[in-house]
Amino acid sequence: METSNSHLEAQMLRWLADGRFMARPSQLNHLVVCDSCAGDLIQLFPDDIEGHVYDLLDEPDGPPPVADLPSVLRHLLATYRKWREAQRGAAPAAFETLLELTQKERLSAVREEPSLATLPVAEALMEEIPRWWHRDPHHAGDLAEVAVAILAPMEHAAPFLVPPSRALEALAHAWALRGNALRIQGELAQAEKYLEHAGDLADRSEGLKTRGRVAKLLAELFRGQRRFEEAAEACSEAEALYTETHDRQMWARTRVLMASILGESGDNEGAVAILRGLLEASGRKEMDEVTYLAATQNLCHRLVQVGRPDEALLGLKEVEVLTAAYDKPLTRCRVLWVRALALGDTGKQSEAEVLLRRVVETFSDQKMPYDAALAGLDLATAYLRAGKSSQAKDLAQELTPIFLRQGIHREATAAGLVATQALERETATVAFLRDVIRFLQHARRDPSLTYKIPGD
Repeated sequence: METSNSHLEAQMLRWLADGRFMARPSQLNHLVVCDSCAGDLIQLFPDDIEGHVYDLLDEPDGPPPVADLPSVLRHLLATYRKWREAQRGAAPAAFETLLELTQKERLSAVREEPSLATLPVAEALMEEIPRWWHRDPHHAGDLAEVAVAILAPMEHAAPFLVPPSRALEALAHAWALRGNALRIQGELAQAEKYLEHAGDLADRSEGLKTRGRVAKLLAELFRGQRRFEEAAEACSEAEALYTETHDRQMWARTRVLMASILGESGDNEGAVAILRGLLEASGRKEMDEVTYLAATQNLCHRLVQVGRPDEALLGLKEVEVLTAAYDKPLTRCRVLWVRALALGDTGKQSEAEVLLRRVVETFSDQKMPYDAALAGLDLATAYLRAGKSSQAKDLAQELTPIFLRQGIHREATAAGLVATQALERETATVAFLRDVIRFLQHARRDPSLTYKIPGD
């Protein structure tokens, strides 16, 4: 009988190392039946462990005889388990060390210092990255680049050192995080390349959850590029993968994303149908609080879009109860924004104006010029609907410096300044302002869009 160091053998030994089952000597003998295979299997381990096994058995010049294989493997597995536990134990300190370095120093360190370039350290980095998406996407991208630098060599590492499927899944995840950081920064073309590469790695790994994660991020990218058909296709793929893995939380988040894709493509009724169906089928019991809040708030927003503000106001009561317990003023501010728009559509213009003024001030105080500008144009629209052209003109003088702040890209600034100039000249109309708002919403996800003045 002949055998080799196949992936199956390596997987069985890995299970032994992780303590998943205990093997008797007779079972271990079935794994390795010849001297050459013994040598191959031992060499699957890092050099320091391989050397330690040989030292234990006083066989420095080659593999031990077949009769000693069970004891070799027991020593080897015990040593490997200690090595992995040591890596996990050292990961938090290594992670903190990397955070204190500059990006150039981090990349150099993970190439030169093996203790910093381990799978647990890469996993710690990838867990940290989402916390920086909107606080500092450049920092998130830097951390993802370090994770890729750690994980890339593992794709070709000895299979016992890092399981091939696990290495590919982790690497796919790191590339996906790096691509998503670029998407948030507005670098959509490069983001697409990274996400497609992540998808290729995920397909090779056959990890369903990782494939679902990449498909969802691609759907978000395509939505931002207004490639709605491709976005819906990628989103459907993610839904199917999360269904197959019985991940109801991620499935629910993907349904919320699908509703967003439909809404931004102009099918607000379709978005309402998806969100209603999700909330009726899953409810609060099957969704985490953040997803449930997002689904409920987005439903209210879409109801305003389809001209059903009374239903939106009814739904906002629950949303406001949920957000009252959150120490997140920006979340409450966005809910207030939806309420203001709904009130305006029910004819309660004065109440809507007061709330919109609060929204603009909150976003300005939080140094979020893009949101402040959008809310400001909503307020200007409310003034024009109420026939208050002089208030709209005064507001334009407040909005102009907001559009000129850092954080609003050139085309959005151009569109905003065209709007404020029209308000100052008292030539702006409600329809014109809504066109500008629509452009700013689209350009926020895709800064490559060019603003065209109506009639040009």
